[in-house]
Formats: sequence, C-alpha cells, structure tokens
Amino acid sequence: MKYYVLKQKLIKNGAILIRQGGKHEIWKGANGVCRSVPRHKDLNENTVKSILKAFNIL
Repeated sequence: MKYYVLKQKLIKNGAILIRQGGKHEIWKGANGVCRSVPRHKDLNENTVKSILKAFNIL
C-alpha cells in the first residue's frame, strides 16, 4: 500500500498526526492509541494491517 493511501484512511477514521520524525510519524487514533507509522513510498502489507488493527480500523 502507498503511504498517502494509508494517511487518507487514518485521517478519514479520526486519527491525528502528533509529530513527525526523520522517517516515521506518530499518529493518535480515535481510540486513544498512539502508533509509529513509517513514511516510505511503499509499505509492507503486514505493517499496514498492524497499524490499522491498532487503530481499530480493520
């Protein structure tokens, strides 16, 4: 999955960007969970599933 597609899904589901680092961002989901999200062009499908599961989007 492309990073920008994941970013759109996170925003659509109420997640907010907390801060940006070098290659990762910290996002806070609507459920209060904070999670590191890699900012790479292509993301591994397992990584995406893990992020979406943590934010209760899947």
